[in-house]
Amino acid sequence: MKENLEKPDSQKEEWVAQAEGLKVRVRALYQKDRIGTHEKIVSFAQGLKEKYGKEVDKYALFHALTLSDFSEGDCESLDFSGEDSVEKFIESLEKKQGEIKSEE
Repeated sequence: MKENLEKPDSQKEEWVAQAEGLKVRVRALYQKDRIGTHEKIVSFAQGLKEKYGKEVDKYALFHALTLSDFSEGDCESLDFSGEDSVEKFIESLEKKQGEIKSEE
């Protein structure tokens, strides 16, 4: 994680931009299925908090997932790795909603 602390400001600015883009996608998911989306996001976010503790606040995409405000100074990393990836989680929700919509 130390390598992330040395990222130039331009990298952190890019992370903020990516997080803002993800917020738009999260809001779109909420518009399609408010209750179901909320339950899934809360469950996923809670799992990350249990696993990483206060470190979650250092990940730009965690803030996007929870639609919370943050600044580039708060970021030390963009996303979690592997199965904890916020990007992959949102992609899976989008895919599921697309499948449900096509079945209707």
